[in-house]
Amino acid sequence: MENDQSSDVNTQMLKNIETSIGPRYAYTFIAKEKFYLSLGVFGSLGYLNTKVTTRLPAEDVIINQDNFIFRWDTKVGVGYNVSRFYTGAYTNLSGIQYQQENTTVVNHETRIFYHLFLGMRFNAPRFIERQVKNIEKKIP
Repeated sequence: MENDQSSDVNTQMLKNIETSIGPRYAYTFIAKEKFYLSLGVFGSLGYLNTKVTTRLPAEDVIINQDNFIFRWDTKVGVGYNVSRFYTGAYTNLSGIQYQQENTTVVNHETRIFYHLFLGMRFNAPRFIERQVKNIEKKIP
């Protein structure tokens, strides 16, 4: 069996720190009190710091980059909701774009996720119901 571990030289290690801020908007349409369609959009601007360490035989070469980024997200969901169970599906589409500092390279990344769900509702255990009722009595 061959050793599949990376060599100590001629490899790279990346460390990224990202911060961003931006507005988000979501709206849920409800039909016949049981069906829903949810839509959301999000855009943000931010900062990405990347530290690249290249391991060479003579020494490690370390490069730092500071990049301005644009990130976006969309979310679409449909579902069915009644007193005993709920079900639905969501799709998330997101992307990021930035130009690497001191280069002509522009990075684009797009991802899509699907989420299917089905759930059942059960009555809470009595000791939890009692605690909730006690708290509700104390709230004016």
